[in-house]
Amino acid sequence: MIVNAMQRLASVPSKVWGITYLAMIPTFAVVFYLLPGRPFYHSTVQYESSLSDDAGPLLHGVREAIVANFRAVYHRDVVEVAGWKVDINDLAVTAIRPTVDEIEFRARIRFMKSYKEGPAVDIFPFAMAYSSSERNMALSSLGPDALATFYKNLSFKPEAITLVVDDHMKPVDFELLFPRPAGAVAYGPMLALSGPLNERIQDFWRATRGLPTGVSGGFGRMLYLSAMTITTVGYGDIVPITTAARLSVASEAVLGIVVIGLFLNSVAGSRSKER
Repeated sequence: MIVNAMQRLASVPSKVWGITYLAMIPTFAVVFYLLPGRPFYHSTVQYESSLSDDAGPLLHGVREAIVANFRAVYHRDVVEVAGWKVDINDLAVTAIRPTVDEIEFRARIRFMKSYKEGPAVDIFPFAMAYSSSERNMALSSLGPDALATFYKNLSFKPEAITLVVDDHMKPVDFELLFPRPAGAVAYGPMLALSGPLNERIQDFWRATRGLPTGVSGGFGRMLYLSAMTITTVGYGDIVPITTAARLSVASEAVLGIVVIGLFLNSVAGSRSKER
């Protein structure tokens, strides 16, 4: 029976085995891509251009969240402090820098003041950061069907806004720009994020830690992993870390060797018949 089975397999044209071998690459890529959770660790994803592409919409979303919270608390776009006016529309969020412990954003805001000689403008750059640990996030909801809002306690560099008032430097608390919204469960300057935006930022942070499941380019990475696995190249930059992922990768590696062996056997059989 085994001999007959081997003879039937050997009679299959080599073209069929070649097509099967190549088709296994996208097939297993789909399997890897659909595995639940975060099944693979990527050691080089933080250097990919796809993360830079994802950062732009995140920065825009954070800016819009700050502006929306500012308007919800003040009911206007412009506030005045120590003679200086600040328009929240002048806020720019320019960069995101995730670390092991924090998610930091770089930003700048413009302050304006009128003098007899004319208007004065001061561009104030700063960095704001909050804990990257999801367990430290304060959750508030207005009902079971409402979108959850995550309130982030912020730290700043520098620690206060400094404005020139009567030839002296006056420190101003960042709560001017980040006022506590109604229903907030924490104190001090804070960032209010919607549930979807919070999850996108967390996915970005996880990607910089080697778990890029929630960012763009996922299928391309799995296609690359599938090709490296079936050809037994195995660079090791993507590593399975769950049982399901390890079984899937191992299955492709074994099947790839079997199919390429059948391909070579079919080629050898065809050559023998020709001779």
